[in-house]
Amino acid sequence: MARINRRASSRRTREIERGTWGTHVPRRPPSSRSSRSGRRNSINFQNRSSARTGEISQVMPETRTRESHAAYTQRRNQRGLVWHDRTRSRVRSIITVVLIALVLLTVALGVAWFVFKLQIDSKMNLHDPAVAEVLSAPEDENDPYYILLAGTFDDPMREHDGPHMLTLVRVDKENRTFALVNLPYNIEMTMSDDEYHILSYAQILGGDAELVTQVENLCGVELSHLIEVDDKSFVNIVDALGGIDIDLAHEMDDPDTGSIYIPAGQQHLNGEETLALVRCDNYTTPLETRSRVQAQVMEALMQKLLSKTRVGELAALDKLAGSIDTTMSFDDVWSIVRALGNGNDVTVYSSIVPGVISVDPDGTFFSVQRASFDSMMEAVRDGRNPDEAATISGLTPELVRINVKNGAGITGGAAQVAEKLESYGYKVPEKGNADNYVYDETLVVYKSNLYKPTAEEVLSILGNGRTIEAGLFYEFDEDILVIIGKDWIPTS
Repeated sequence: MARINRRASSRRTREIERGTWGTHVPRRPPSSRSSRSGRRNSINFQNRSSARTGEISQVMPETRTRESHAAYTQRRNQRGLVWHDRTRSRVRSIITVVLIALVLLTVALGVAWFVFKLQIDSKMNLHDPAVAEVLSAPEDENDPYYILLAGTFDDPMREHDGPHMLTLVRVDKENRTFALVNLPYNIEMTMSDDEYHILSYAQILGGDAELVTQVENLCGVELSHLIEVDDKSFVNIVDALGGIDIDLAHEMDDPDTGSIYIPAGQQHLNGEETLALVRCDNYTTPLETRSRVQAQVMEALMQKLLSKTRVGELAALDKLAGSIDTTMSFDDVWSIVRALGNGNDVTVYSSIVPGVISVDPDGTFFSVQRASFDSMMEAVRDGRNPDEAATISGLTPELVRINVKNGAGITGGAAQVAEKLESYGYKVPEKGNADNYVYDETLVVYKSNLYKPTAEEVLSILGNGRTIEAGLFYEFDEDILVIIGKDWIPTS
């Protein structure tokens, strides 16, 4: 019994010594002689009289939770404790697995995005060092910049003579604005060989680099990118976007473009129909009307592309990449998508180059009306509507051709009006009688808004009548049609 008490006493002694803070109980060194004396068991509680006096500030049980063995045992025996411990362990495991999965998914998406970008770049990249030398990148990625879109829609029966659809595009991501300027392909200008050629011939003369240089000289801007499409890729682009919606002022019925017929008015067109539309020139004024229609088509395409959702844009980019050749990279295209979102509140302007058409034995040529075009390009550079600027500027009389018809039956009326207009510098290549004499008032009919200021000047010269846009009701070959009415007063 004494031996058991001594072992218990020794155990309690060790526990108290380990859990004692701030004690003043002196400890004897192991080598002390007194360690072998009877005081060795002075801490025995059964012999308190022989224990030395000391102070114990705090005694801490030897457990992880610093609680007594009895309290620890009671807590461990509580109902549901094991279940809670297992639940917490399971939650920690699930969270760990989810975090690892998210990291792996992020890495996988990053790799997939990188591969997707490389795939798009390889499909649509235009490798031409000569073009890269003449293009100019904007100083800042948010600055406006210019793109040239060149559409080559060759007639199988004719030799390739360059692109027949040229559109200058100004991209302003910060102000969410696009400006489209349709350039007639047969603008006559001096090129690198110091000879006169039409604009589309620049590609034949010196490749894409010559084409870019001549467009820059014509428009007074620096191009940053070039996009090229042919007839097949153009059809694929339109179909990839789900077709376009367009309001046509004239019907399209041209045997040279196939059997496709498109009536005037609001239309939804697929790729083949849109290609026939941009190639059609069976109009009373072929060049001007086709340029206007091509500008409408490009505006409709731009609006359709911008209306796509982000996922739709990615799918469209993948489809379009194989249909175009361009100096733009995937990052260049995607920066436009990010900046313009789903196309809400995006402004798209479209216009055509002001000028006149001349015909000679060598062909049909377009002469730019420089003052009006300069005003229009100034508006483009400022981010304003270029069509309004061209309208305000007007045309000089020597560049305007007027057709005079006598609709009142007044003898010599057409000759008198033609003579008066020619005295102001206007050209009157045709004059004569109208189909019938039923016009009560004089009409000055203009083809487009470009000629509206000139029509008002002509009206002020005549003194009576009103101006009216041709629309679908009047067809004539010249720029302005004057129909003398019964309100006109002869000079003699």
